[in-house]
Amino acid sequence: MTPVANTDDPRIVAGMAAQGRLRESRLRAGERRVGWKAGLGTAPAMEAVSIAAPLVGFLTNASLASGLTTTDGLSVDAWRNARLEAEVAIRVDRTVPSGSDRDTVAAAIAEMAPSIEVVDLGDPADIQQVLADNLFHRAFLFGAFVPVTGTELAAARL
Repeated sequence: MTPVANTDDPRIVAGMAAQGRLRESRLRAGERRVGWKAGLGTAPAMEAVSIAAPLVGFLTNASLASGLTTTDGLSVDAWRNARLEAEVAIRVDRTVPSGSDRDTVAAAIAEMAPSIEVVDLGDPADIQQVLADNLFHRAFLFGAFVPVTGTELAAARL
């Protein structure tokens, strides 16, 4: 399958619609929006599932790992492939229009922090279901955010 723009891919359109319904139901139930996450963003991952850009999921306070306990929080018993992923969390200080170039996006980054995401990696072949299930996400934890300049951001990229 040749990758097409994510907005033209029926798997992604349907998966994002389902994910949107999941997010809205969680917000109506009292969860609070924390941010967004990207996934399947490396060139090999995108090629493997025939997508043109990374996929997006959401974060709410309900999956903040510091609020979970062993008695009521995060059991991995029924998971297929539990993993901890080292991540970088960023905060932006302005709106970034869709389709912006790399320099515009980088200029909007005001702070960054180390982060860990807990995921249950399944088979990415069913992109619609991966998106509907919020992109393998189960929990996250952010470290301390620190201000970042463009120079520091360039130095942080390896």
